[in-house]
Amino acid sequence: MPTQAKPGTPRSAEINSEVKSWIDNVIVPVLVKEYLDSEEKRGKPLRAEKPMVQCPDSKNTSEEDK
Repeated sequence: MPTQAKPGTPRSAEINSEVKSWIDNVIVPVLVKEYLDSEEKRGKPLRAEKPMVQCPDSKNTSEEDK
């Protein structure tokens, strides 16, 4: 049975690419939105007038656009 690493011990295990993709595409945007919303409630609006980055919807993108 593997032993648990002590707190503060660097880990060398890599994240599965599917899990990393899910984190990047689901978790991170939700966390950013929650952060921006909380800052706006505190009176510190951080949102730009126009989005700085636009991501095309991959389901509506043809192979030529990729």
